[in-house]
Amino acid sequence: MYKIQRFSKLTGLSIPTLRYYENLGILKPARSKNNYHEFTDSDLNWMMFILRLKQTGMPLENICRYSFLREQGDQTIEERIKLLDEQERLIKSF
Repeated sequence: MYKIQRFSKLTGLSIPTLRYYENLGILKPARSKNNYHEFTDSDLNWMMFILRLKQTGMPLENICRYSFLREQGDQTIEERIKLLDEQERLIKSF
C-alpha cells in the first residue's frame, strides 16, 4: 500500500492532480480507517497506463470514458479497443 505522497512520487504527479483524477473517477484508491488514500500496485499500474494514454495525446474525456468502460468489466473490451484504435489512427495521421 502507498499513501498519496509516496504514490505522487512514484507517478511523478502532484497530489492535487491525483485528487483531480480521483474526482473525475479515473482513479479510485481505497481509504484507510482514518480516511487516508491507500494506493496499491494495481493502482500504480493503472496510473502508468493512463500516463501512457496522455503521452499519445488522448483527450482527458476519452481517458475518462476508457476508465468508465474498464470498470464495467470484460464485456466492454471491444469498445475500449475502439477507443485505442481511434487514438492510434489520430497519431498516425500526423
